[in-house]
Amino acid sequence: MIGVYIPGNITIGGGQTLVVPIDFIPNAGFVGGNSDMTIQIMYKGSLFCFSEYIIPFPNPSVSQMKEHSELSVTPNPAVESTEVQYKFETKDKVVLRLYNLAGVLLLEQELPNTEGRLTLDLNALASGTYIVVAQDASGQRLQQHIIKK
Repeated sequence: MIGVYIPGNITIGGGQTLVVPIDFIPNAGFVGGNSDMTIQIMYKGSLFCFSEYIIPFPNPSVSQMKEHSELSVTPNPAVESTEVQYKFETKDKVVLRLYNLAGVLLLEQELPNTEGRLTLDLNALASGTYIVVAQDASGQRLQQHIIKK
């Protein structure tokens, strides 16, 4: 798996039209490549039809990231809590989001500053891997994995 699509699932009621932006959060070490996306249409609990798409992602270069922005998570793996340290080269607000690997948003919090530390309580989470994403208003995004034991 090269990353996670968010949201991972979208439900649209019969006769409705819905436009939903889908974000792709690449795994750490992502070097570009193709990702397959399948859209399935269910009718009365059965698969009605589906379409498959290949989405090419370019190799992200270091020049696309601001050199002085940082995001780290310690300890990792963690049991009860972990500390997120962040520093963004921006004056805009920064939002921190926590996702599971299915792309479900578990936490969203606006950070009070563009540099600081935040302790995440992991007690309510099942053991597994999670993705923490910090994003500024310009769309610059940094991410790390959190492993909850």
